[in-house]
Amino acid sequence: KDVPEYADAHNRIGDTYYATLAEAIAASTPETGWGGEVTLLKDVTLEGGYADAGEGLRIEKSVTINGGGYTIDCGNFTKGIRIYQNGDLASNVMFKHVNIVNNNNQGRCIDTRSAKINLMLNGGVNLTAHGTNSQPLTIGGSEAMTKVTISGGTIDAGTSGYAVICFVPVTGHINVQSNAVIKGLAAFYLKGGVTK
Repeated sequence: KDVPEYADAHNRIGDTYYATLAEAIAASTPETGWGGEVTLLKDVTLEGGYADAGEGLRIEKSVTINGGGYTIDCGNFTKGIRIYQNGDLASNVMFKHVNIVNNNNQGRCIDTRSAKINLMLNGGVNLTAHGTNSQPLTIGGSEAMTKVTISGGTIDAGTSGYAVICFVPVTGHINVQSNAVIKGLAAFYLKGGVTK
């Protein structure tokens, strides 16, 4: 985990190093399957810079983010990491071995905003949001085509939040696999329902 020769690098793809997570995701290829893999080299705080001032990071492509056990802090951005579909294509986004923290009121760690999204939290992914009415994993958007797989890890909304909140029907499934811990005022709040 110690990378003194790349003091300003927070992320890498293969042997190429990037100062920000947004830059690394933009450079990642391919855009098929689960996309290219971006590896964190240290803890990261999101920087925003999008039209929606609440967004800390926007993902609009297929990509795998390997946290290496490090933490992504959403900083002052209530909407944290927002995922959109890739034009007419699905965005397949996988997170693994990463902690994502949002301490804002109504804070979201991951927020899906489009229809064609396949989201996988794959082993050692911990989403923590302890502000008032927090929503660590928010499934939203305009249509019922999002698929979510939670494999291990923890989603923790504290004492007043909803660990997984769903505003649209989820086509296919929300698949919770072994050893996942999901907790808050409510573990699931399915406003839109789940369809198979």
